[in-house]
Amino acid sequence: ARIVSDAVARGAVPVAVGDHSDRPGDATHILKAFRAAGIGRVVYGTITSPATLDSLEATGAQSGDSFVGAIGGFTPSGGTPAVIDGQLDYLGAGFGYDRIAVVTFGEGNAVIVTPAYEQVLYPEAFRIGSLEPDDFDVFVVKSRVHFRRGFDETGYAPSIVVVEAPEPFVGTTFLDALPYQNVDLSQLYPYGMPASRR
Repeated sequence: ARIVSDAVARGAVPVAVGDHSDRPGDATHILKAFRAAGIGRVVYGTITSPATLDSLEATGAQSGDSFVGAIGGFTPSGGTPAVIDGQLDYLGAGFGYDRIAVVTFGEGNAVIVTPAYEQVLYPEAFRIGSLEPDDFDVFVVKSRVHFRRGFDETGYAPSIVVVEAPEPFVGTTFLDALPYQNVDLSQLYPYGMPASRR
């Protein structure tokens, strides 16, 4: 959160944050850290939370309704659900799904809720409901490299931050952080070399 806060304070916005360790798409760690740090004007695109979408449909929710509910955090590596108190900005089709939701909250923040993992590559993808890319200082996407095409190579975002949580996440590149069992790592690359290859 500190690196992003510093970039915002310097006016080096927008900041594109690539969270590539969250392959299920439901992790709430960044949302909670940014909220605790008081970082505003953030759009989170996207957080996987099919239960949230089911609940909205079951209650007959409509755009403009107040929203108080839990989002994401349903896998062990995703953390705990983030409780959001805001407004339902959009509920309908998007990103190729029959239903997604946009919830606005806090100081100019928004979260896009999808039924499955979604990798946002371009700022234009955030034009959903009343959202406009230029309304945000920080974009959080579930991507490591692909988002650079739309945010970095185009010059749209002067600040790029790639987040890697050093924990046993499904998509981690920190292979030594994974909890291995029933295997002798000294016999496997990149931790060791099998005796037959020495």
